[in-house]
Amino acid sequence: MNNYILGLHVSHNSSACLFKGGSLLFAVQEERLTRVKQHEGFPHKAVEFVLNKPGIKPGDISAIAIAGVHQHMENPIHVYLKDATDPKPASSFFGRASASIKGRLNLSILDSAIYSKGQYQKYIHNELETLGFNLNASPLSYYDHHLCHATSAFYPSGYDHALIITQDGRGDFLSGSVWEGKGSELNLSTSQSSDSSIAQLYAGVTMYLGFTPLKHEGKITGLAAYGKDSELNSKIQNLFEVSDNGQIIRKNDLPELVELESLLDGRERKIINASPDEYRAFVQFGYLFQRWLKRHTDGMTREDVAYAIQDTTEKLIVQSVNNLLAHLQIKDAINICLAGGLFANVKVNQRIRECNPLVANVFVQPAMGDEGLAIGAALMEMQKNQVKCEPFTNMYFGNEYSDDEIHEELSNWADNFTYQKYDEVESEIAKHIYEGKVVGRFNGAMEFGPRALGNRSIIIHPTNKDMNDIVNKRLKRTEFMPFAPSVIDYRCKDYFKNYDEKHLTADWMTVTYDVYDEKVESIAAVVHVDNTARPQVVKSESNPSYYKILDEFNKLSGIGCFVNTSFNMHEEPIIATPYDAMRAFEQGSVDCLAIGNYIVWPK
Repeated sequence: MNNYILGLHVSHNSSACLFKGGSLLFAVQEERLTRVKQHEGFPHKAVEFVLNKPGIKPGDISAIAIAGVHQHMENPIHVYLKDATDPKPASSFFGRASASIKGRLNLSILDSAIYSKGQYQKYIHNELETLGFNLNASPLSYYDHHLCHATSAFYPSGYDHALIITQDGRGDFLSGSVWEGKGSELNLSTSQSSDSSIAQLYAGVTMYLGFTPLKHEGKITGLAAYGKDSELNSKIQNLFEVSDNGQIIRKNDLPELVELESLLDGRERKIINASPDEYRAFVQFGYLFQRWLKRHTDGMTREDVAYAIQDTTEKLIVQSVNNLLAHLQIKDAINICLAGGLFANVKVNQRIRECNPLVANVFVQPAMGDEGLAIGAALMEMQKNQVKCEPFTNMYFGNEYSDDEIHEELSNWADNFTYQKYDEVESEIAKHIYEGKVVGRFNGAMEFGPRALGNRSIIIHPTNKDMNDIVNKRLKRTEFMPFAPSVIDYRCKDYFKNYDEKHLTADWMTVTYDVYDEKVESIAAVVHVDNTARPQVVKSESNPSYYKILDEFNKLSGIGCFVNTSFNMHEEPIIATPYDAMRAFEQGSVDCLAIGNYIVWPK
């Protein structure tokens, strides 16, 4: 019997991954291949990629693991309605269902057609069979959402013993959980209901300030550093309490929320009532919190509102961790693993690392959002079969192209661009960065997760802080976070306070550090107004080519880091293919493109 395990996440930011034995071979988000940011629905192209790359057939898959037991209740209605525009709507149950209910939506149809577990599973089966799977030969299992987050963080961390904390908007009726991991065992300590979601609160502020929730929370994190303390901080915090065992609980019975509930309009009430019972309070609080914000933020700047939610989030999470450590009577230092969308918040992750001497180290799943659930589901299937996961050392699990394939694409652009191949392309790239060029880098396998880590990156000299505005304007981005630095490993302690080589999670740009005052000016483009930076520590064993560029740049400039921002245009996914790279280059994103061993310039 073969031992390939296919992991899937079928919803917001859908993804697929493939394990063989204990090794993750490939993982990719559907958005990168369809070019639809945060693609929702079945990851057709991602599944085809993770099978075609190693050249295996659906029949070679031992088992298929899907994240989410109650996904049929959680996918928003608009996902199914959108499926009605699919060129082949008959290929999916939801396409057929939405086509039939569009324009005559009512509760009975919702209950029977969308919130039916049997129908959802039938949809999954149909899509897999369309791709050539025989589910008798490749059995299918569903695993709990927050358990998948927990396994995705613990098993790849390499820790033998850790506390695992998950926090996100919602999933399988929960918004958070705490587990204790020992060896191969995971034991649930506490869970947090969906209506106590801190991530929902953060998303609510994101929407209130005019940004898109589930996309732009990072803008709020950056904006918060420009704000100041106000009464709003304590008012938001007063909406919650933290129990002795670390559980975060929203106070549902506050008189003001009861009063605001009476102000809900008919449309809002209809949507609330159409929601599954388990999520009714979650949906209702979303509407109540928007009204609550309007009442309490009159005359405030958006920076101060952003500061209030960031400060409150940090304090609630820190209090939760401290209470948890006391409740479990932890006496010796212990590692903590983090997963779930809330832990895309790099400042929260720093606060957890620093909050208590008992926190030995922190590991953040690099694909901490829902895309990482595919990994968690596959790991659950592996644990069932007593297969141990190898610790993660990099996140390069996506598309990769040879120089011949790259040259074939470049030849299609020869009328407008010139290109040259180099034996030592890294030295040339370092020279162009040193000279102040904005360089696009496309090389090797694409990263999995939200961060570009040198293979699909834009690279810039880190001294000029004005480059943030210049490059964001070129990319049509509205950003408040500074660019992040890629830092060569032997220089990290020169720049970042309290950095330690054991901080593996810093390899993936998932945590911030305070920057030494005397170093701020030399790397101004990657230091935020609060003197923090979120580094990607680069090691030769994880990315030899990128390491060499940094090493050469350090020799030229005496600076051990440079700017690394994702290579994509505004509101588009990170580039995936040579065509994507050339298209972005054509739109003026970078001065030159270093793609494989080629460097490309406009004619």
